[in-house]
Amino acid sequence: MSTLFSLIYLERDSDSDAMININGPELFLSEKLALEHLFQHVKTRITDACKEEFIENVFSFDVPLFDITGYEDEEEPVSAEQLEEIFDYIANNGKIEMVTDWYFELMNDETSEYVYSIKKHDIEINSVILVDQSDIPCSLDCISLFVNGAHILDQDSESDLDIDVKEMAETMAKNLNTTLKSIEISNKDLGSLIAESRGELYELNEMIKNDPESENELYEQYTDGYSNSDVIALLKLKNLI
Repeated sequence: MSTLFSLIYLERDSDSDAMININGPELFLSEKLALEHLFQHVKTRITDACKEEFIENVFSFDVPLFDITGYEDEEEPVSAEQLEEIFDYIANNGKIEMVTDWYFELMNDETSEYVYSIKKHDIEINSVILVDQSDIPCSLDCISLFVNGAHILDQDSESDLDIDVKEMAETMAKNLNTTLKSIEISNKDLGSLIAESRGELYELNEMIKNDPESENELYEQYTDGYSNSDVIALLKLKNLI
């Protein structure tokens, strides 16, 4: 039996669809890692949506604003670099949860719903799998982490995550005393699977037979816009989960 922590957060207008706006669940080895991951998002949102309110309240987090900025007046504008220093101070001094709670409480009102939840789970871990999708043109060299057949996290060429998914998977497998499986899935394998699920595999094979030089492009017509559910179906087909 192993202990993991799930993170879910929601940011939406009250009249919008909650299910569309839910982020997660994502799994972490500790509550601290879950909070650190969420804080990366919170920093961006504070910068974009409520920087002035944050600076006005920064003393309530015991942040030495004047030491960081060199100012003697809190009305002085805080630069992007100084704001990042403030965030670093918060992260390095055990104040992430305090600031995260403040952000969600500030943004949650009668017109908006802003909430997050981190829960502890004692579960049996059967598989930790890293899936390299770099062969698929639209994947942006994506690498995904799956645990017990559930999608946990993606990292691609456009990700701004501070977390290294490979390192996280290795640590998770080691701490959970299980084997990490690393596989590569091809554009061909995933394209064939999606075509078969649509009842179009025969037609696809015939097109490839008639135009073998366009094989990869024909498979790409099926993999373009693929989902994690498609990847999971392929993992099941390969008896990996």
